[in-house]
Amino acid sequence: MMRTYILPLLLTIIATASCRQNSALESSLQYAGDNRTELEKVIAHYSIDVADSLKLKAAEFLIINMPGHYSYNCTDIDSYYAEIEDVMEMKQISPKEKKVIIDEIANNYPAIAKKIIEDIHIITSEYLIYNIDKAFDSWQTKPWAQHLTFNQFCEYILPYKVAELQKFDSWRDTLSHRFAVSFETLNSNDDDRNSTYTASRYLNYYIGCTITEHLEVSLKYPLLNSSIYKLAFGSCNEYTYLNVSISRSLGIPASFESIPIWGYYGPGGHGMLSFLNDNGMRFLYIWGFGGSNEPGAFFPTRPVPKVYRFGYAKNRRHETYLQEAKYIHPLVKTYRFSQDVTNEFIATSNLSIPVSTKGIKDKYVYLCLFDGHKWETIDYGEIKKGHAHFRNIGRDIIYLVYGYNGVRLVPISDPFLLKTNDSVEYYKGDKSDTRTIRLSRKYLVDWHVGMMEQRIIGGTIEASNDINFIQHEDLYNIDSLYYPDKIEITPSKPYRYWRFRSAQNSFCSLAELQFYENSIDSLPVKGIAIGSPPEMGYERENVFDGDYLTSYTSIAENNAWIGIDFGSPKAINNVRIIPRSDDNRIHVGDTYKLEAWREGAWEMMGLKTAQDNQLFFDSVPNNSVLLLTNLTRGKQKRIFTYTNDKQIFR
Repeated sequence: MMRTYILPLLLTIIATASCRQNSALESSLQYAGDNRTELEKVIAHYSIDVADSLKLKAAEFLIINMPGHYSYNCTDIDSYYAEIEDVMEMKQISPKEKKVIIDEIANNYPAIAKKIIEDIHIITSEYLIYNIDKAFDSWQTKPWAQHLTFNQFCEYILPYKVAELQKFDSWRDTLSHRFAVSFETLNSNDDDRNSTYTASRYLNYYIGCTITEHLEVSLKYPLLNSSIYKLAFGSCNEYTYLNVSISRSLGIPASFESIPIWGYYGPGGHGMLSFLNDNGMRFLYIWGFGGSNEPGAFFPTRPVPKVYRFGYAKNRRHETYLQEAKYIHPLVKTYRFSQDVTNEFIATSNLSIPVSTKGIKDKYVYLCLFDGHKWETIDYGEIKKGHAHFRNIGRDIIYLVYGYNGVRLVPISDPFLLKTNDSVEYYKGDKSDTRTIRLSRKYLVDWHVGMMEQRIIGGTIEASNDINFIQHEDLYNIDSLYYPDKIEITPSKPYRYWRFRSAQNSFCSLAELQFYENSIDSLPVKGIAIGSPPEMGYERENVFDGDYLTSYTSIAENNAWIGIDFGSPKAINNVRIIPRSDDNRIHVGDTYKLEAWREGAWEMMGLKTAQDNQLFFDSVPNNSVLLLTNLTRGKQKRIFTYTNDKQIFR
């Protein structure tokens, strides 16, 4: 008897799904307004032949999800593209010089950003049919696209654009024709013949060899047309758009992945390319493109809060939010057509955070992290029974929950650390439990800065009256990074030649070397820079210019030194040595402000002018999130906690 119910049930399910599809299609057609006729031409075109039934489904997919996708609606953008393409192709000037010219060109087009319109109101039937046919040709003829299901094809090959505001032009033809040469040797063996992985590697390498210029800065109006391959500089996002466009034009199923904000670094995030391999695995290019850039693992050391994959189809969760929320956050508008894929790359947690709901006017709340200047939103959730609920959150990061009070977003939780073991630690900033803290930096040490700073260890200060230092006096050895700003020395006599001799394998990297006759507070003694031959751009004079962000580096890894010839013997008794770094260490003479996050705001804990390369602050809440700002110079700063007498940047 049970079988008699199965067929009617299946027919009901199919009919319901079909009704929903037809309802969504009709809704988009109505929304198209005067452009409805163009979209109906596409549907009619693929309805004639039964063999085109899959193309008809593809056309319906594009039309149903078209509302919310935008393009420029002006001729100014074409004029702008024409001007900057000419500059991009100039061989005689550097990318930095090109940027200056293109910035000036962009300033002549102030109204472009306001002249946008939804695709559904302007796209033509001719253009949509052209793109559908080209996409199907790639899917059906390219061996590295054969593994795709129809749904995967719709996301990774079919869309007529890769990025919002991309021009309706023949990008598939232009890019596939230009970059098909990258596959000339692909069929040299049977292992690689049909491999999506190998095809992507070949293409990525060829792009890196073809586009020899590279400058990681953004254009005011990105180059989003079929000439995108002419990029001489751009952001990680723009280079990823380039690679995704080329890949899709050749039938490689590629997508754009975005980290909206780094967990530790900031402000800003990162754009990456991924592709779906023929064995079902997804591979990632974390640095855009380049001959040395291989697909591989996600960032193994950097905490990441979120990873979103941009596609063409609507995200139902986002659509519900856009309909229900009393306050619409710009993040959701930007990421409207994205999917949260964080747990594809890293371990994540689902959170239930106690919050204060007093005065909050919306059920939607926002998860934020500190980007170096402000608490920035990376996701949204909902309040249920006095708790804010969030899904799929990256670990080892300090977060804060904000809610909407009818006027603006306000903090409604204490800061908390989501630990790597999935537990949560809260920071209340309780003034009943305080201590004295010692600070040495205002910003974290990234791997590059750490490597450069370590090069100073093992170096020695030497003095001689022989320029070759055959006979010399050793005066100070640096055995760690925790040496004093005022290095007092007691030479046995005055010397004419003074130097810093580096340890082996260190290239003698140094930012500043200052010698004083009487007091560290007096001006350093001047002389002529001497030493090992420098690497280009890292001249000897840099260590005597008073600028902590310029530096000297030897071309020789070993037996290198940098020094000064005073012209006559000098009785030096103080030396200042600054490693090649980012100038985020405590800078003597600069004024610093320490703040703690308490009760929903930053509260000042102290204001001090540095007398040494460390600062001490008293009566600081033990369980608090802290922020140190240099009021004299620099922009970078980062929140931190203080544990076991150490700053732990977050």
